[in-house]
Amino acid sequence: MMFDWLSIVFIAIFVLFMLIGFIRGGAKEFWRLIFQALAIGLAFALCKAVGKMIYNMGLGNAIGDPVRSLFLSKVEYGGQEVDVALLDEATRQSVYGSLGIPSFIQGAFDKMVVEFIPETGTVVVAEPFVKAIATAACTGIGFLAIYIIVAIIGGIVQLIINKIQKANGNKPGIVGRILGLVVGFVHSAAIIWVVALVFNILFTFDIPFIADLQTAIGWDDPSKWSFAKWIMTMPLGYQQILQFFVH
Repeated sequence: MMFDWLSIVFIAIFVLFMLIGFIRGGAKEFWRLIFQALAIGLAFALCKAVGKMIYNMGLGNAIGDPVRSLFLSKVEYGGQEVDVALLDEATRQSVYGSLGIPSFIQGAFDKMVVEFIPETGTVVVAEPFVKAIATAACTGIGFLAIYIIVAIIGGIVQLIINKIQKANGNKPGIVGRILGLVVGFVHSAAIIWVVALVFNILFTFDIPFIADLQTAIGWDDPSKWSFAKWIMTMPLGYQQILQFFVH
């Protein structure tokens, strides 16, 4: 069934942003896209340094404590101190399964976990996983903080540009409106990329509402097709992005 509600949401996002782009014209939407790209670029460039600072300020421990409690409740031997050789790839994969970490995240995340495992000696099973999750979370928080700050500044600058254009009486022509459509499409695609990532993660958890959505779009049924399912199963580069955050 194509028109499940998630497909309708995806289509509505495309239509809405392309319509806004058409009405406003390419100039206004172009500046919006430029500031968004600048915010994302600076966030990627600075998030690791900011995340490390956030971690050292105490947020790492604040995140790590509940993660450790969850880990110990999910993994029976999580609190045991073992020889590092026992935390081999098979054991780590078993842990990821117990924690419900999505398979498309495991490959990137596992590299960070390995970095927190000492080369020799013993280690408490939970610690490399807890430190990796807390570090990745702080990096993500750093990314969001930088993005929001730059986006707000960009929004203020864009308002100034819009007022200048309005004062000059500039109205978009047909070329400007077509460019607005293109920019609106790019903007909507970026939003859907994030939404698809969120639902890909949620689909790994046993949540009744999410299970109903999986059924509606035929997530586990190859005979069913929907627009949302088609979008979410495309190679959208999540693995590469996640590898950046955990290294």
